[in-house]
Amino acid sequence: MKNKQPEITIVIVSYNTADLIGSCLDSILSSDDLSMEIFVVDNASNDESVSLVKKNYPTVHIVANAENLGFAVANNQVLPQCKGKYVFFLNPDTKVMSDTFSEAISFMDANPRIGLAGTKVINPDGTLQWSVSYKYPGQSYTTSELSGLPGKIACV
Repeated sequence: MKNKQPEITIVIVSYNTADLIGSCLDSILSSDDLSMEIFVVDNASNDESVSLVKKNYPTVHIVANAENLGFAVANNQVLPQCKGKYVFFLNPDTKVMSDTFSEAISFMDANPRIGLAGTKVINPDGTLQWSVSYKYPGQSYTTSELSGLPGKIACV
């Protein structure tokens, strides 16, 4: 029997996050009942990040880089291996709410012209973290419209 395509792929870039990565992975694994694959790309940590993930999260794919390649390169490093219909890029200090992924998937499925979305970020004290700011319409909107990039960018 063929393996079913996971609904989502989650990519987390880690650098010396042994104190954070477990909570992040626990929140992901206890969230929505979705088929998923998870990649942790470690950027040459000198703490116990890699061994902690290997020991406690056997279903997580770990890529241990010999040097710190930076956040963008580490994300792009595993992107060709991602099999999920949607890819979520998370920081290791993220704690996912139980319905985050299903809500984001529902939104994306209902809006197929959108090519990229970001979720709301809530601080530990319950306040909203303003992580995105843009002027609409403006020069960046016009540039993206003329560039041929798929869809528009939206926040969920």
